[in-house]
Formats: sequence, C-alpha cells, structure tokens
Amino acid sequence: MPSGSFTQLAGERLSIQKVMDIRKEYDVSVEACLIRLIKLARTPCAAFCASSHRNGTYRVDYVIPALGYDCPISVGQAVPVTSAVAEANAIGFTAVGMEEWVAGKPLRVECVGLAPYPGGLVPRVVGLLIAAEGTAYHAPEITEVDGDALQPRGAGPKLIAHVVPDTKAKWGGNGFASQLRRRHESVWDEFKRETLDRNQAPGLGQVYFGILGNDVQVAHMVAQRGIGPSAQTRLRYAALADCLAKVRETALAIGASVHMPRVGTGHGGASWEVVRELIAEELVDKGVPTTVYRRP
Repeated sequence: MPSGSFTQLAGERLSIQKVMDIRKEYDVSVEACLIRLIKLARTPCAAFCASSHRNGTYRVDYVIPALGYDCPISVGQAVPVTSAVAEANAIGFTAVGMEEWVAGKPLRVECVGLAPYPGGLVPRVVGLLIAAEGTAYHAPEITEVDGDALQPRGAGPKLIAHVVPDTKAKWGGNGFASQLRRRHESVWDEFKRETLDRNQAPGLGQVYFGILGNDVQVAHMVAQRGIGPSAQTRLRYAALADCLAKVRETALAIGASVHMPRVGTGHGGASWEVVRELIAEELVDKGVPTTVYRRP
C-alpha cells in the first residue's frame, strides 16, 4: 500500500467496519489495513490477533500499539471467554464490545474473523483495541510552523535537511536550495567539491552533510530526478526515504533536532501528505524531533 494512502483517514474514528470498507477499496488484506491505520493513529489504540487453543480459549498472538501508547494487553494473554472475540467465529464476521481484559483498563474491542492458521479449523481473530476516553496518551508529532528553516528554532544541535536534484547544475531558481547557496556560499562550495569538482553527479539516495556554524549542520538529500518543468513528479519517494534514514542516523548520533521546509513539494512536485508520512515514519516515530517550516 502506498505511503500517504490512509493519511486522510488518520483523524477519523477507528472502527473495524472502516477497516473492512477500505481493504476492499485498496484490495489488500485486513491485517495490512489494520497495521497501516495503527501506524498513522494518534490516539491510544492497538491492533491485535488472537487464535483459539485446544481448550477453546483464545490467546493473543500479537499486539501492535500506536506510537506512544502503553497497551496493557500482552502476547500470550488469555482473552476473556465473554469477549466479542468469541463472537467473530466465522470468516468475515465482525463483533464489537466494551471490555476489561485487564482490571481497571477498559477497552473497546472491534474485531473480525479471518482464515485460520495452516492446519487449524477455528478462524483466528484480528481487530482493534481502543482505550477508553481519558486514557493518558501523548504521541510524538511533526511540529509545523510558519517561518524560515534557515533560522531553526529551539535549543541544542540542529540539522537542516533539504532536497537537491541528481544533476551537476548549480542550485538556481527561487527554491530552498538556491536560498541556502546564496546565504551560505561556503556550504555550496563544499558540496561542489564533493561532487561536481570530481566530475561526479550526486546519486539518488545519497546525503551530503555540511557545517553552517553555531551548532547547526545541513543535510543535502539527493531525492529529486532532474530539474525543470516536468509532467511527472520529480521527487523520488524511495530515494527520500533512504535519505531520511541517513539523516536520522546522524541526528541521533549528534543529539540533534531536524528542521526542514516542506521538502519535495516545490520543484519536486510531490504530495505533501506522502512526504509527511515518510518524515513521520523515518524521523519522528524513531525518536528525532522534527520541525517543518512553511514560508509565511
């Protein structure tokens, strides 16, 4: 399933019926839909799978919590015999209930029966565990502000990340890269020495780092194919994901926060929803505070 495909659903109320509807739209498995929704969720919830054992008791096979949610349910835990899980006893049957699998931890359970494991007879059950309202929860988020990414905010080391094309052309026009070159000529000179002066065009997925001073570094992410007007998106999402992973490694190594414009959405022509999800997956969800700046 493509990145960004569920972003518009992230703020909607989670339900097993929603999962069943959109899995048809994307022609993917129920579990693929569940996992994607949980990755995007910013509410206290988890995806789970349970299967029937010899004595007829269902036990939890896996639990995947939303980022930042300390789910009280653990793998191997027995599901109460009165649970809605037992009602999803045929493939495609759904069931819903308000339950306490752990005392004092009310959950809304929404589930569906799926094909059993190979060699099994009883359908396994997958679904959502949604914490009751008022449950303490804080999800890491991308900070989005109006401002100048070349004047990053906050304390501590900072790493400014932006996208550049895989060409030997000088960063021109009115994009972020050209602003960086004009305001910090030494950074462009350093990038040029590492690439163009060696008669070597930067390759997609590569990242070149430079120093701006005052505990600020810059990361040139090569994630755009070519330059100039194009009928197709020039940003390459796979290359951007590779670049963001390299930026994450460096940011964690030096204890830096990451700051960037809405990368890839200008000359790159990319969808911000897709780019935003990639940033969340590669940086924010893995412990790197990230601020995105939009020019006012």
